[in-house]
Amino acid sequence: MSINSGNRRNGPNGRFFVGITIVLIFLALLATGCTSQKGVAISNEVVKPNDTVKVHYTAALASNGMQFQSSLNGSPIEFVAGSGMVIPGFDNAVIGMSKGENKTVYIPADQAYGQRNPSLINVLPKEKVLATLPEKDRATWNPKPGDAIRYTRPDGGIGYVYITAANETSITIDENNPLAGHDLVFNIQLVDIVKK
Repeated sequence: MSINSGNRRNGPNGRFFVGITIVLIFLALLATGCTSQKGVAISNEVVKPNDTVKVHYTAALASNGMQFQSSLNGSPIEFVAGSGMVIPGFDNAVIGMSKGENKTVYIPADQAYGQRNPSLINVLPKEKVLATLPEKDRATWNPKPGDAIRYTRPDGGIGYVYITAANETSITIDENNPLAGHDLVFNIQLVDIVKK
């Protein structure tokens, strides 16, 4: 008598029993956890136009990789996708992203802050610029290239012009955004799609 002869499960019926047992265990595991939506780590939901989103980002100049801004040490920014609240290239980049997704995007100047516009560079008499400053700042003001002058726009928002040159009689101001004419690279992480 062999060792196997006393074990009836090793015959054709035994193999069938083992096979059925494996299939049943697999189906039980599948039914209890693997098909549950609760266990899915990343949502299938993607950003659509008009969704409110929260993102973290890091921004750098494409030309030399110099980072100029990041939200990583603070709160994520919140905006309505596709609404024009952020630069067009950034707006377009978040459409189709899923919660938790990271992506790096190259944004050309035309989809960022636009090209530099020479008509936005003006030479003004120093007195005219000085008259726009608060009274308390006029006596001590010493304009130099790189300084920003804050002003109230016609729509009530706050704007800035930048001094590119200054002498005793005139000041050259540039109304272009400092990032105009620059291609940019953004690393974007979609933190959340906010339900309203």
